[in-house]
Amino acid sequence: MMDLRSIALALNGVVSGRQVLAPGPGHSPQDRSLAIRPSPEAPDGMLIHSHAGDDWLQCREYVRSRLGLPAWRPGDGNERQRRIPRAQIDKWDFAAVDAQADERRRTEDDLVRIERAQKIWNEAINPRGTTAESYLRARALELPERFAGDVLRFHPRTPWRNENTGQTDRIPCLIAAFRSLDDDEITAIHRIRVTSRDAGRKPHA
Repeated sequence: MMDLRSIALALNGVVSGRQVLAPGPGHSPQDRSLAIRPSPEAPDGMLIHSHAGDDWLQCREYVRSRLGLPAWRPGDGNERQRRIPRAQIDKWDFAAVDAQADERRRTEDDLVRIERAQKIWNEAINPRGTTAESYLRARALELPERFAGDVLRFHPRTPWRNENTGQTDRIPCLIAAFRSLDDDEITAIHRIRVTSRDAGRKPHA
């Protein structure tokens, strides 16, 4: 199943929430009436809906062609319609509007915060063999291989604001990543100081 960014690129569209909004067949490049949402349950691996009321068969073939997929032929197991059930159309319409609104709400401060979080994450290392792994082990918590490096990392000198002095200290921290559902981009991090002196303190976001 293709990822959202690849679908958006192939269809000259944009990622909006968990779907792609793109020009429908025959529409202008600025059009965003065609919605494509990856779905493992759908025979094509995606749900396709035209908010402009375009013919669903034409939309399906258009999307398959732009994605480099072979044209559908009778008997290939894809006889069911590839569009959103009528009862779900309004809900999906609102979801698209809400997703676009969320994107517009991202302020300059948000972008600065995300950039700082990504910088710390990129500086951090795999937690295996570090104080972070010892911190987890002391709390009877495992560190699965799939999490080490991709979800959890260790930063030996994490920026941490000292509320008593107003200065920024540099302390070792276990770092957890928060990723965007749209493109897997790091949008925030969660820091837990892991020095022996502060091991019992509450996590700091």
